[in-house]
Amino acid sequence: FLKLVCLGSACLTGSAHSAEAEWTNLLDKNFAQWDVYLSYRGDEIMSVIQKTAPKDLKPVGLNKDATGVFSMIEQEGEPVLKITGEIYGAAATKQEFANFHFKAKFKWGEKKWEPRLTELKDSGILYFSVGDFGVDYWHSWMESQELQIIEGGIGDYWTIAGAQIDISARKPKGSDLYEYSPDAPLLHFAANSANNAVANHCRRGEDREIPNAWNE
Repeated sequence: FLKLVCLGSACLTGSAHSAEAEWTNLLDKNFAQWDVYLSYRGDEIMSVIQKTAPKDLKPVGLNKDATGVFSMIEQEGEPVLKITGEIYGAAATKQEFANFHFKAKFKWGEKKWEPRLTELKDSGILYFSVGDFGVDYWHSWMESQELQIIEGGIGDYWTIAGAQIDISARKPKGSDLYEYSPDAPLLHFAANSANNAVANHCRRGEDREIPNAWNE
């Protein structure tokens, strides 16, 4: 089973279906099929990671999105999820899915926030999310498998918290990073080199992003 989790600064439309069911649109005008968890503002979160934050600084919490970090808009008759990225966090489906296919399309916004004012725009889809929010390095997400949505790196893989996975991957000549390759041997990826893992990050095989457009 899984919960789908979205995070970051972008607009997204998406749906999912299992082998026994038709496609289900996960977005509606009230964003009613999701829970929203918010941790810390971008200008606060580094102090939390570095353990220098004031003791009374707490995460915003579950379903307390008063500033509209996640909001629904409509474009060309379709419901679209708008994510500002001002506060770190995630939106997780209330429904659990198994044996499923997920499809979505996204388009970047323009605004950037601390601590990524000079960094690439970055978001992601987190699959098979389990447990509590905030257990990851950024104190914002559940244990999960992330396929990244980042400029120039759509589909890069990251382990989140204690997640582990096997991926067909190798290091290209001259690179220190692993890269997905369908004909490569299966390698184990996990955080903190758990169970003889080779790394916690694997790059996608090729970049198919279309800049300044909707990407599927």
